[in-house]
Amino acid sequence: MLSNILIKLNNLMKNYKDISLSEDDLKMLSKILKFYNNEIVPIDVIKDKLNLNYEQVNNLLIYFAKERIVKLNYKVWCENSNCNSEQSIYENIYEIPLEECDMCPKKCKKVNNIYVVYRVKLDE
Repeated sequence: MLSNILIKLNNLMKNYKDISLSEDDLKMLSKILKFYNNEIVPIDVIKDKLNLNYEQVNNLLIYFAKERIVKLNYKVWCENSNCNSEQSIYENIYEIPLEECDMCPKKCKKVNNIYVVYRVKLDE
């Protein structure tokens, strides 16, 4: 029996023309989304498991955001890689503080270094 998310993915992908996914790809994508439910899904996981490029995965996740499978979240990026593991993830871009980051000597303005991450939100 097909899971609810797999049925939903099958239906959504009928309307998505940028890439074509096989039944096995859809099953893998379903497993990935279930595993990362309520968490940030790493783009690399989808990219590697489905043999897609970053642009294809990003466009797919934007489509899924419009369809409420994932939710856009925001993370502050720092040039100092030691700082990035401690950064908060924000659900709303307006929650990001305007001040400079004090985690390292670079003193980056937080709002200048934002990137989008995707939180899986399945309601199975």
